[in-house]
Amino acid sequence: IAALERAMPGRFEQAETALLGGSDVYETVMPLVANGIAACDEPFVFAVDDFHVIHARGCHRIVAALIDAVPAGASVIVTSRTLPPLRLARRRVSGTLSELGPGDLRFSLEESDRLLNGSLALGLERGQLEQVDARVSGWGAGLALIAMALRRHHKRRGILDALASSTVNIETYLVEEVLDGSSPELGRFLRRTAILGRLNESLCAAVVDDPDARDMLNAIRRDSLFVSALDPAGTWLRYHDLFAATLARELERREPGMVARLHVRASGWYEDAGMLDEAIEHALRGGDGPRAARLLAATWPTLIGERRHATVRSILDRLPEDRGELTVLCEAVDVLCMISEGVDQRFTYERAEGVVTRGGEDLRVRRAIDRVLVSPFCGDIGRAVRLGREAWQRHADVPDAQIELAPQIGMALWLAGDRIESRRLLEPRVRLPQPSAMRAWIFATLAMLAAEEGDVALADQHAREAADEVEAAGAQTAPELAGVHWVRGEVLRCAGRLAEARGHLDRALSMEERLPGSLGHLIALVLDAQLALAERDRIRARKRARRARSIVDRHADVGTFAARLAAVESALESRSETAPLLGSTPTNAELRVLRQLDGGKTVAQIGADLYLSSNTIKSHVRRLYRRFGTSTREDTVAAARERGLLGAKQRD
Repeated sequence: IAALERAMPGRFEQAETALLGGSDVYETVMPLVANGIAACDEPFVFAVDDFHVIHARGCHRIVAALIDAVPAGASVIVTSRTLPPLRLARRRVSGTLSELGPGDLRFSLEESDRLLNGSLALGLERGQLEQVDARVSGWGAGLALIAMALRRHHKRRGILDALASSTVNIETYLVEEVLDGSSPELGRFLRRTAILGRLNESLCAAVVDDPDARDMLNAIRRDSLFVSALDPAGTWLRYHDLFAATLARELERREPGMVARLHVRASGWYEDAGMLDEAIEHALRGGDGPRAARLLAATWPTLIGERRHATVRSILDRLPEDRGELTVLCEAVDVLCMISEGVDQRFTYERAEGVVTRGGEDLRVRRAIDRVLVSPFCGDIGRAVRLGREAWQRHADVPDAQIELAPQIGMALWLAGDRIESRRLLEPRVRLPQPSAMRAWIFATLAMLAAEEGDVALADQHAREAADEVEAAGAQTAPELAGVHWVRGEVLRCAGRLAEARGHLDRALSMEERLPGSLGHLIALVLDAQLALAERDRIRARKRARRARSIVDRHADVGTFAARLAAVESALESRSETAPLLGSTPTNAELRVLRQLDGGKTVAQIGADLYLSSNTIKSHVRRLYRRFGTSTREDTVAAARERGLLGAKQRD
């Protein structure tokens, strides 16, 4: 997008906004890119170099979509050392593909003559040219290396004789000849800077610890020692891949102890320059775990905020075991990444609790991990509320942390049925400076609170404000904001605008189904079932209710949505269109409540013992009554004993 925007300014702003907002790349971002390309009325060429280093299938898919989007007269050029997985066979058949392979790029003998004897004036005899051609088979980089070696040495005959030997590794031999023909200082400079992906004077001076780096770089430019400029001014240079690889091998052979030190020096330079991605990369390559962890600690909030979870994951996977005092913080960031990757919420929650146990009260760790523990979407609303209150007090002196936590805690309170506290927390913060995604969740929760209290006009206003925030952020199809769509659908249902509600809930379901079995999926299913009942589509409502029930039974506490689902099921059963619960086996969640009923505890006491909300306990009790055909807890307990679900009553 950045490359296209430079060539065609102003046409890809929407695509960039959607990308940064977390919208689905294939569903939203690429169509916007295609729209911008289609509006171009002048031919252009889009070049993608070194495609062989890309292994992620998602990247292959993006480039394929880009190729499909270009209009007639425009071209996409892909250079790769291997055949790229871009549906080449289909493109050959359609006549839209032109290919240049090794045979097309190979120098003929006549072309080699024009290069070596013409442009470079080496004065080689015909036999020597044929000898060179036989050895390199028209390989352009090989010819350039040969020319460089011959120009820097007086003993041409020895070099040409060596080329005739099939036992000589031509790449290594030629580069070594170039290096041997250089001064010791230049050779050392070349080897030590080979660890860098790109070079400039200041960086090279820091890495080789030599203030004369400028003179060395000028010598490299003058002698064309396999460098190319990366910017028009020539400030940044890059070694040819072959040359850099051989230099790196020579460095490892001659100065193995220097490699890690050079990388750490490069990391320090990039850190001072504010280029933390590169600083982390060199720290990792230098094996300096504590430095890499410290740099990650400084940048992970930005990376997570930019949804660069793949980058964070790559860093974490490569970190050495020795991470210094930041070991536990790295684990906390790892758990945050797991959420974005769709890992099972319960497993994520268990990992988070383990991190807290090891991290103590380190506020850096707690700030990261509390975002997991207070999430209502981990499927335990009662616990989320309890831990949310603790986290709120813990971060009382950190306004940014409270801004991060408020939307989740407010939603957990709403799901627990505590409307007053939820509104008291959210309303003062909805206008504070914060990311659009967080403000969208606050508006969404306020919309649901208003809808439940019968204020449809206010609910509609808040739902629209939530949608506006999502649109402004370019996050229309961001998975974490699917809830804004089911909120909009529910508010429209309450307003009696069923057709509009259907569109929003259909979209919400399609997004939530990317994480099947999640609490967000459950909420969308229950709301869709309620809408289906309003549409008199009992078949759809029954299907949604069955799927929702299977999710409810997986989670410890889904808050008020247990009662919502029970109401849907009751409405369906009242028409005898589903099998009655009478005689059926209680779920595991219901059995836990059943055992508590045997002790004579109140609903509130049972909820406290099981870390469940009172609404959830009441919903389970009502379903137990229907399963046993009873109307009191005493009769329910007795019937359960008769069926062997509880032990025999203890006698005095």
